[in-house]
Amino acid sequence: MNKTSAAAVVGIGLVAQIALVAAPAYAASLAPTCITRTMSSLPSPVGEIYEVVVKNNCTTTWKVKVVIDSWIDSDCWSLTPGTSKRHTHQGRYNSTVLC
Repeated sequence: MNKTSAAAVVGIGLVAQIALVAAPAYAASLAPTCITRTMSSLPSPVGEIYEVVVKNNCTTTWKVKVVIDSWIDSDCWSLTPGTSKRHTHQGRYNSTVLC
């Protein structure tokens, strides 16, 4: 292998590593439809604040988390049937996923 070929192989390896790093930080499945999401905005003197209420209407316990673009995601919550959790944020709601 000559120097040009070796450099090309190293370059391809670096591009592959960069592509892996650029992948999303999570690759979770969306929460089932029996997990409801209710979004609302809250009055605030410091700018727009949003709230997501996630409720488990399922017959089993699910672990879910709220994913927010440009803001902090919620913790991973274990929701038993009939329970709900709130997450306030200033980002944009993306999804509710299993965790």
